[in-house]
Amino acid sequence: MKNLSFIYSLLVVFALLSCSKTKFTYEKKIYLSTPEVTRFTLDDQDSIAVKGFDRCEALEVVKGKLPENVAKESGYDKSYYYCTYEATVEMEDDMDKLVFPKEKVDVGYSTIDFEGKGFMQVSDTKDGHKYVKLYTYLVHIFKDENGKEADIWYPHSPFELEWTFFSIDK
Repeated sequence: MKNLSFIYSLLVVFALLSCSKTKFTYEKKIYLSTPEVTRFTLDDQDSIAVKGFDRCEALEVVKGKLPENVAKESGYDKSYYYCTYEATVEMEDDMDKLVFPKEKVDVGYSTIDFEGKGFMQVSDTKDGHKYVKLYTYLVHIFKDENGKEADIWYPHSPFELEWTFFSIDK
């Protein structure tokens, strides 16, 4: 009877493991790019459109279901091989102008937990220059549940990200 209980316990453990997300070793990619920057000048302020990213780095490679919010919004509700990515763009905030991002920007998710759309903002100083750095999180499905190759970015490919900044004279 003890052997039967042990075997039953093992079966339950294996069943639970097969239903969960599986992290595995896979070559994590880092994309480096120079975003396309367009400035529109209006009196004492500039509107700055930035397309693309500076850096897009794979954070985690997973086999399993997508994060709940992503699956719900995208309709991709099966099991996949996918990577979570952090895409960043950085703008110099020179001393004569104050640079800040537009709040309502359709990029990726604002947190690694994929809770809400948007971005995270950090200000930094390097070599005497002030910078505004924005982060957003994306999902890249690279294989479907059957192992068939795929190339699906959600909510956007990092190459299609569009950020908007405003720059106002101090």
